[in-house]
Amino acid sequence: MGRTTNKITRYWSKKNISFLKNNWRLNNIELARIMGRDMHGILDKRKALGLPKRECDKVPLSFYQKMILYGSLLGDGSIVKGKEDRNYRFSEAHSLKQKEYLLFKHDKLKPFSGKFIEYYGKYGKEVKFSSRAHPIFKEIRKMFYDSSGKKIIRAVSLKKITHPLALAIWFGDDGNKEKYSYRIATGSYSKKEIKRLIKWLKDFFGIRSYLHKHGIYWYLSIREDRMKFTKLIALFVHKNLKYKLF
Repeated sequence: MGRTTNKITRYWSKKNISFLKNNWRLNNIELARIMGRDMHGILDKRKALGLPKRECDKVPLSFYQKMILYGSLLGDGSIVKGKEDRNYRFSEAHSLKQKEYLLFKHDKLKPFSGKFIEYYGKYGKEVKFSSRAHPIFKEIRKMFYDSSGKKIIRAVSLKKITHPLALAIWFGDDGNKEKYSYRIATGSYSKKEIKRLIKWLKDFFGIRSYLHKHGIYWYLSIREDRMKFTKLIALFVHKNLKYKLF
């Protein structure tokens, strides 16, 4: 096929130009993989053709989406960067049992959501999704990670988590019901960090909680205020996770 030679489409075939126009919603890395072209060249051509920005580039994260992300990052979510990524992306995996719960997150984080996949992991069939790589996740990573890439709890970050939705997501990821209390798994955090979580729960939500040890791990326990905590988050807990509540 011949190649066009005008200023806009120089060095590109009509077929490639047509593909780019029809698939502009894909990010530049995805387009580069599919088309076998340089990512930066695709960016330049996108601008030259005056194509619309990707949907996730046109809208910011909503308050609701931020609370989902913050709650997830207190729990099982992570902010990562692939080898070919210029920007970070949100990622989370669960067992197949929690597929509907993870699909809920995937749906609510659109248009930032990426592919949702099922695969065989260490413990059997699992589900996972990663968001699109995007500059917006860089600042969120700074909230929840130190310079070495370790997930941490900062008091200044907790002050930004102000809605029960984030608590419901955190509890959905890491919470469980015991006979007289709720237990939230916090084994990846230090005692000092768990104490920050305890103070935050009391100061922002009026929920008393305690530090306990189970084996070699420390966890957070909610006893006296378990029913108050239930009322606070019940509306936002996913329907498939209601069994965790009193």
